Amino acid sequence: MKWCLVTAIFLNYLLYQEVAANVIQDRNLFATELFQTIASDKQYENVIISPVAIQTALGLAYYGADGKTATELQRSLHAQSQSRNGIAKSYHKLLHSFVKPKTTLEIANKIYAKDELVIEPEFREAAQKYFDSDAEQLDFTDEPKAVDKINKWLAEKTNGKIKHVWII
Repeated sequence: MKWCLVTAIFLNYLLYQEVAANVIQDRNLFATELFQTIASDKQYENVIISPVAIQTALGLAYYGADGKTATELQRSLHAQSQSRNGIAKSYHKLLHSFVKPKTTLEIANKIYAKDELVIEPEFREAAQKYFDSDAEQLDFTDEPKAVDKINKWLAEKTNGKIKHVWII
């Protein structure tokens, strides 16, 4: 009986190591594709991006998405081999793996949803628990006011280093 338990634990460990290696490989593939996409038309410019911040934001969006949107986000993140909860837990682990003594790392993500959209309590809870994030409804009919509110949040979260969102 002990032999079976030890074997089961060892097999689970090997499976975990394989899944962890796949997650890292998937994240690296996403980061490479992201950089190539952004930098392809900026060959003579400096380009700085944060794949972790972008992946976290997209992972949070994926967590709350459904249907075709969820499928496309999952494909873009190269996360087909993981469940929704598995992805959420892996982002939580990723965000907290950077925290080392004498290291300061702050990543701020927030979902602003149109007033008409209902933000489920379960989604808000997962956003906070796994992504160190939040979700809030916002009236986008008065665009300047909405952008001003987002900019104030952004400036606060970045200690004034970023003061304006880019609207694409």
